[in-house]
Amino acid sequence: MIKLNLPCLPPSLKLEQAVKLLRNFYRQPITKDGEKLIFAPFYFFTFLVYKTENNIVKEYKKLNVAFDAVDSNILFDVPLKGTLTEIDESTEYIELEPKVTLEEAERIAKIMVSHKYEVPMQNVECLRSSTVYWPFFEIHLTVPEKRTFKIDAFSAELIGEKPKAKISTLFAETINDLKKPSSWLYYFKELVKDLGRFIYKLLKNRNVQIVILVLVLLVLIFSILRG
Repeated sequence: MIKLNLPCLPPSLKLEQAVKLLRNFYRQPITKDGEKLIFAPFYFFTFLVYKTENNIVKEYKKLNVAFDAVDSNILFDVPLKGTLTEIDESTEYIELEPKVTLEEAERIAKIMVSHKYEVPMQNVECLRSSTVYWPFFEIHLTVPEKRTFKIDAFSAELIGEKPKAKISTLFAETINDLKKPSSWLYYFKELVKDLGRFIYKLLKNRNVQIVILVLVLLVLIFSILRG
């Protein structure tokens, strides 16, 4: 059990599930060289954003914003619901320190909100703020490749470029699938879909449309001359 210094967003997956996620991408066994649970500090703000006309508020909305206190990234429409102070994990972990103060983050967030909603900065009011950890898994692999992955433990999403299975692995899976009669029908349907998409995109090309039109006209002219 990990006891934290700050409240934390509840993880939606555990370490073994994060490893399984990577294994599913590669479609083969993987070998880890280490893993770590990272708790990154985020500032959560609730802003009141409003537009006025002749000193009368004509339009307003409440906006939830999450500000990454390490990388200074900002996320819009992220409501802060439940939090935890203890995490049921036994892996190595680290609690990162903020690189931006709460006051600096609020000022930057107001600038971004002002730009996004096209209102003066004085029309962006901060109603409340809080500091919360956002959990991430950092997993180091050695097989099938040396690479470090970062997985959002809250949203259960892989951050960055997704790993790809080897062509040989995909080919072997396809060969095994084709041993089943039902798979032939599936692959035939997928092939027809892909061909349909390709033809549709091709016909939307203006140059292709001109070429087809010219060919049709040539055929018509040839038919008339023959007649």
